[in-house]
Amino acid sequence: MTTATRTSDLAARVGESELLIVLTAMAGAQDAAIVAVRLLLRLSQPYVVAGRERSATVSVGVASYPTDGDSAEAVRAAARDAMSRVRSGGGGYQVASQTKG
Repeated sequence: MTTATRTSDLAARVGESELLIVLTAMAGAQDAAIVAVRLLLRLSQPYVVAGRERSATVSVGVASYPTDGDSAEAVRAAARDAMSRVRSGGGGYQVASQTKG
């Protein structure tokens, strides 16, 4: 995970199969997309467990303050909704503000 995030980012496990990453030093909105793509590339790589190759389907929801919510809870909910939408499509990443309307 550290190869996909920056030293200024904060990562935490918030569920059985859910991670939350807070980007603390964004120069622009594209920073979140860059980190999302890095995460997808890194976490989608095959890995070996008990001698067998495994892989994971990764879904990333991206949300930002204040575009997608006016509180930490609202931004997290927007990210979770975006993640759910992309998960139903088989993985990838979705920016919450790109699906509003």
